[in-house]
Amino acid sequence: MTTSLPLIRIADIPDPERPRRRPRWGRWRLRRRPLVLEHDRGYQIPLERCGNPIAVLDWLVHLSQKTWCTTEDLGDLVLALNTLLQLSGPEYCGQKYGEKTPVNVRQHLRQLGWLGRRK
Repeated sequence: MTTSLPLIRIADIPDPERPRRRPRWGRWRLRRRPLVLEHDRGYQIPLERCGNPIAVLDWLVHLSQKTWCTTEDLGDLVLALNTLLQLSGPEYCGQKYGEKTPVNVRQHLRQLGWLGRRK
């Protein structure tokens, strides 16, 4: 007796590199209007204010002092920021570390496909 396996189309296999329509990292989600990472409690981090590594660190320290923000929430936030802003590696949002000019986060996310093209 033979059993047949269901056919899976290649197009149905999720691509981990392709931005998801409604991305979530734990209790954080990307909102495109306004451009923020939003926690399920409604707390928002404006991504355009994360234009350099120091600003990102400030947000992490700030949130670590919130009584509602768990260590899991902080870890998920780090994953979200790393996914969106490419924190790891020799560059930050495509910019070499140490450069003083803040990154245009909206433009960076658009180039990566997280945001739609301008109309």
